[in-house]
Amino acid sequence: MIQRTFWRGLKWLALTLSLGSVIATLILMNLDHSQEHISQSRQSHLPETKVEKPLLIERKSGRIVWQLRAEVAKQQLDGKMHLILPTLQLYNDNGQTMTINSKQAWFEPLTRNVKFQGEVIVDYRNWKLNSATLLYNTAKDMIHVPGQFQLRGGSVQAKGKAMYFFRKTEKVIVTEGIWMKDSAPTWQGEQR
Repeated sequence: MIQRTFWRGLKWLALTLSLGSVIATLILMNLDHSQEHISQSRQSHLPETKVEKPLLIERKSGRIVWQLRAEVAKQQLDGKMHLILPTLQLYNDNGQTMTINSKQAWFEPLTRNVKFQGEVIVDYRNWKLNSATLLYNTAKDMIHVPGQFQLRGGSVQAKGKAMYFFRKTEKVIVTEGIWMKDSAPTWQGEQR
């Protein structure tokens, strides 16, 4: 009889411990899920690194190569800076300035490349370029317009797609076609 009571008591003890461990596991899982939800809500409300009217300048040999300004800059989690109403001024050795404006841009601090988006306007000498997107590669000192663009300068108007402009050599490459119109053409050096 004592042995039977012992085994019955042991059975109830094992059942109670099993049931208790299941309940404890469920409680701990629920607490872990609550903590995860709390940490996710805290991450979504982290304060942003925001700078009003930032100015970034690149110099070489004491000379300014370019200046990048914006109304607002926000540091993103991927390391890039999101710029609102940016203006990039590029200076060449002859003292000429190229200005690039858009609605927004992303600056990569490591490569110092800039991607402009939204009503991009480039002013250089007597030329004006309009596009939706423009990339500036600082290492190559190259502008790349991956999509469609419109270009005006003097009597020349052009439309095309996929343009590369190398500032040092002023070489222009259009890889997906271009249409040009000159309202004041010259033929063998004579004006019409």
